Parts: sequence; structure tokens; C-alpha cells
Amino acid sequence: MSWIDERIEEKRRLEERKQIVLVKAGSLFAALWNEIARCVTEAAQKGIPAAISVAAGNHVVYVPSKGGAFARKEITLSLPKDRTSIAIAGSPVRKLDIDRSEGDGDGVGLKRDGKQISIPDAAVLLLDPLIFADLPAHDVGAKRPVVTIER
Repeated sequence: MSWIDERIEEKRRLEERKQIVLVKAGSLFAALWNEIARCVTEAAQKGIPAAISVAAGNHVVYVPSKGGAFARKEITLSLPKDRTSIAIAGSPVRKLDIDRSEGDGDGVGLKRDGKQISIPDAAVLLLDPLIFADLPAHDVGAKRPVVTIER
């Protein structure tokens, strides 16, 4: 196999990878949002005034702030057109990458700083500084298994 053949094969694999991510990104975003909604519901049941809303493709989590009756702190999640990451506004975490999972298969998962992160850990990573802003950051460890979206 010549170097040209190798590069053609590399390009084919890259396109295949992009297509898999494109197809599965919506399911992964939905799974993350469902976990965030579950956590917000649990927080609300325990007396923490957190809520969610969805409008125009933006998914928002918010809590009241001390700035007045209508003031609130919020984070907004959206899935950009290229579907290679989840964009996040209002959080120290600016984005979560969507990429093929570690190992074999066609799984797609979330990555932060190049390392795979589970959906529950990603939800904690986003919600903890919003809901518990007055506490030190929660240790998001590798205690939970990484879940990927398979075909």
C-alpha cells in the first residue's frame, strides 16, 4: 500500500467517524439533558429553587440569584450545527466534545479536555457550580461508568 492509499484510507475513516458522530449527537445531547432534568427535579424536590426551560433549541437551567425578584443565574446548552460538541454558556465549562468512544464499535460519548466523561458526571460538572455556587467544586471522579450511545 502506498502513502497515497494510506491517506485515502485515512480520509475515508475520518469521514466515517464524522458521519457516526453527526448521526448520534442528538441522542447523546438528549441523554445529557434528561440527566440534567432529573438532577434539577431532585434538587427542586429537596427545596433548591432550580428549574429548566427549552426554547428555540436552547436548553436552560436556572436558579434565582440575589440580584432581585427577576434576577437569575443560568447555564444554556445547545447543539451547534456541526454537532461535534455541546456548547455551554454561563458555566466555567464552555463545551463538551462529542466523539467516538474509546475502544471498538460505533459508540459516541462525551469528552472534556480530551478525556471521556460519563453523562452523570457531565451533569454534575455543569450543575454543581450553578446550584451550589457558595461551596467548593464537587469532586467529579471516575466512580461512574462511562455510557455511550451505540447503534
